[in-house]
Parts: sequence; C-alpha cells; structure tokens
Amino acid sequence: MKNQSESRIPPIFHEMKNRSEFHDVDANSSHFLFHSQNMGSYAIKKFEEKIRNLREYSKEKYNPKSYVSCWSEKDVIDNEIVDAFVIILRTKGCAWALKSGCSMCGYINDAMLENVSDEDLFFQFSEAMKKFNDQKIVKIFTSGSFLDKNEVSEVMQEKICEILGKKTRKVIVESRPEFVNKEKLKKLKKLCALEIAVGLESANDRVLEYSINKGFALKDYLRAAEIIKDICSLKTYILLKPPFLTEKEGIKDAINTVKIAGEYSSTISLNPVNIQKNTFVEFLWKRNE
Repeated sequence: MKNQSESRIPPIFHEMKNRSEFHDVDANSSHFLFHSQNMGSYAIKKFEEKIRNLREYSKEKYNPKSYVSCWSEKDVIDNEIVDAFVIILRTKGCAWALKSGCSMCGYINDAMLENVSDEDLFFQFSEAMKKFNDQKIVKIFTSGSFLDKNEVSEVMQEKICEILGKKTRKVIVESRPEFVNKEKLKKLKKLCALEIAVGLESANDRVLEYSINKGFALKDYLRAAEIIKDICSLKTYILLKPPFLTEKEGIKDAINTVKIAGEYSSTISLNPVNIQKNTFVEFLWKRNE
C-alpha cells in the first residue's frame, strides 16, 4: 500500500526510477523529493533525458530572416501605465534548452536550432521595428538569452541597444544568470536604459532541480542579481505552482521566492504554469498527471 506522499508522485517517475521511493521532507514545503541523493541523481538523469526526447518534436524549419512575433501591450514605468513594444527574435535558441531544458518551457519550438547570422538577425529586428509606434518600453526577447553571445553576438547586442536607446525610455532583455557579467552590462547600460529579466522560478534548489530542471541553483541567480542591481535594474520571473507541487506548496514556494528575489528586483513577474507544446508539463497533462 502506498503512503500518502508516494501517492502524489505521477506514475511516470515510478517508471523512471523503478525501485526508488519518495518521502516527505521539510524543504520549504516541497514534497517532490527523493529518498536519497543517489536515487535522486538517477531520476534527474532520466528527467533530463525525457525532456530532451520531447524536444525532438520541436525541430521545425524556419526562415532565418523571419522574426517570431511582435505586438504592443501595457506595462508600467515610474508608476505610470504605458505602452510597451514586444519583439521576439528568432535565434539559435536557449543554450540550456538545446542541452536539456526546463520542464514547462516550450519556447525552443520557435528557435532556428542553428546559428543565425548578424545580418539575418538585424533584418528580423529592422522588419519588426517597422511596427514600432513610439512605445515607452521595448522588450527584446529571443526565447533564450539576449546576453548569450552564441545566440546574439556582442556586436548585435550593442547595435540593438544603441538604436533603441535613441527611440524609447526603457529596454528589457532576458538572460540566464551564467551570461551576466559586469563588463557587458556596463557597455550596454551606456547605450540605453536597460532592465535584465531573469527566470529564477523558485528559490528552492530542490524545486529548481527536481521539478523545473532549471540548470542552475539559487546561488547562480544571486550572483547575477548582485551584478545587475548595481548597474541597471532587474526583473525576476517566478513560477507559480511548478510541476509536482500541490497548490498549497506552490503558493508557499512562490511567496518564499518573492521574499528572496524582492531584495534585488525592481520588478517581480509571477507566472502560473501553463501547458506549452513539446514540454514535460504537456506530457504530464496528456497522461492526466
């Protein structure tokens, strides 16, 4: 007979780890944990393998000169509601997603999965900017990390920021922590009023590893956050109810994460988990788990 905590674990993970057992531990209210580190190491490898396999379905062919999308939306700057212009550029894709990926993120579906030249990337940007209408904020998203030079070259990072610095009051780009460094941010900050958005998701390392498969730990976020807040502003994405947490646990985890990220962030973005194509979350949803 299964114990209470074991019954909350989706069958897929029993299939992955065979003889392993789950149990409740006190780790900021997360129940999705393994009985021992060794069992956890085995299961996390299977977790990553499953995510990689699901990524195979996302390998569509795109035109390197075509951006993904652009639109206008509302945002806030200096406590004032303003219009923001969003551009999603089609790049090689998130470095982590190309290796493994987060359990809920399907943005790799829009990526080229191969290098995009500066010429093609600038063509995308220029075409999207034809729809720019003097919005106060411009958000440049790549479904990955704008600061990753293997995704957006340093030449293009500076060129885009320089152009936008003359056209808008604020520029927001996204990055994983490993691509954040002082020298790069100082260069870009001179070109525009810059905000870096980082997806922390959870301040609980075990949730980051066993639920989200984030590919970095809290300490990595904190290192990047210290650098960002001293040079420009930081926006932090937090995930509401990561996979395998109960609703109560998800809320508690989000509150704890807000408390930690709030010490560094000028903006907190709380994002409920949603179902995206070719992701582990979609896989669980299809199995009613």
